[in-house]
Amino acid sequence: MIYTQSRVYETYENISDIYTYLNPSVFSQTHRSYIVNLQKVSHITPKNETYLVYFLEIDEYAHISKLKIQDVQKQLHQLMMN
Repeated sequence: MIYTQSRVYETYENISDIYTYLNPSVFSQTHRSYIVNLQKVSHITPKNETYLVYFLEIDEYAHISKLKIQDVQKQLHQLMMN
């Protein structure tokens, strides 16, 4: 599923293939099942062995694996500095 501000799209395309079309300075594959638009992140909270990322203007959340949290935080920091 691809969630946007206005629509939800269903796709059967491999997530790795989708990620190749996206700008890596704006998007991050935060988990094997999630790609996140870092410009839309509201906040991140810990949840057991993973993290949940919440978004501006949309009532959905995605997961960030504990192995990727540091990379995501670094990307968010870099994005805010630009």
